[in-house]
Amino acid sequence: MENQNELDLGIIKRLYKKGFRLFSEWLQKLQELANAEPKCADRYVGYAECIIAFTQKNHHSLILDKLPKGYFFYNGDVHVKSKIRGGCRLIIGGRLTVEDSIELSGEDYIKAKEIYTQTITVYGNYASIKAEEINAQEANVRDWARIWVDILTAHVVNARHNSYIRVYVELNTQNLDVKDNAKIDGKVNIIQPSSNSQNTNTAS
Repeated sequence: MENQNELDLGIIKRLYKKGFRLFSEWLQKLQELANAEPKCADRYVGYAECIIAFTQKNHHSLILDKLPKGYFFYNGDVHVKSKIRGGCRLIIGGRLTVEDSIELSGEDYIKAKEIYTQTITVYGNYASIKAEEINAQEANVRDWARIWVDILTAHVVNARHNSYIRVYVELNTQNLDVKDNAKIDGKVNIIQPSSNSQNTNTAS
């Protein structure tokens, strides 16, 4: 890890043949480097994403009382017992479970396979979430923030102030409120709470 300029996709491919344990150590090192060298962080994030894409999911679940601030890379499931509130840049290769809520702003972002939490609030010009599946009681997006997701399921979804939600498969909710030039692209299912029937709309 001493010659960072020589770290490239070819090296990552060769390391892949040596087993996951080494990659786990590399993710931790890349995380440390990203936090220590913010100007080079995008490069380290790119390497971490390659490692997570190339390797099998770590079967060891990480349980944290509180998520550390800054960059955090893990190729497996992460369970956080407290609220995630700002100052985070996460790349999670498995499921992210947050017992309380998630609040992202500024340049915060989360990339995960699945996200389970009570409430998600994303705001600010650059804040974003990318996931295959999101499950929450409430999802709030505003102020140019972005969510890219295959499946979003939430009791309440609020979009405001030029925010954008891109749903690649479907969004399932009982209460959808979109205002102030916010936009939702994809299939939207409005689930009626008093019956088993549901209305299907395509947002544009």
